[in-house]
Amino acid sequence: MPMLSVFRCDVGGDTDEERMEQEAPFPMSELPDLPARNSAYRLEPFMGICVVGMLCVILVSVTCGVTLGAKITQMGQLAVSLIWIEASVAVLSTLYLLCSNAGVIHRTEETCYPIPREVEDCLRQGLPLDRLKNIPGPEDSDIHDSYCVRCLLWRPRNAGTVHHCAVCQRCVT
Repeated sequence: MPMLSVFRCDVGGDTDEERMEQEAPFPMSELPDLPARNSAYRLEPFMGICVVGMLCVILVSVTCGVTLGAKITQMGQLAVSLIWIEASVAVLSTLYLLCSNAGVIHRTEETCYPIPREVEDCLRQGLPLDRLKNIPGPEDSDIHDSYCVRCLLWRPRNAGTVHHCAVCQRCVT
């Protein structure tokens, strides 16, 4: 059974120059919405909050319990202070990761353009993009690595491991 490696939209017979003269660039405001987030998008952070919260409660309780009945020495006071600081840093770090969209590549003029021809043709014709594969960027480009056809943006070349996250449905670094 032959496999279709790349689905192509009808691009017509125009050259790139003729096409640019006929059509204005596809406006960002008309790009389709980003994919809906996976159900695990809320579950994973909730589980992370539970794990961090339980570890903080256990460690603070054990440290305070050990120093509760005994005469508190400077070392005991230091241990209690350090465990509270550690718990605070853990909670703040978890909140930062959950609330800041850390690592998400956002749609901007720089990340969206130029839209590859086959993607733009599908968008103009109102065809779905789900059969297109990600498009590799030009070899001589220092900026564009590959074009994600789900997020409709260029992934940066020198940003480490960039991929489309199955949970948050966004390209992330």
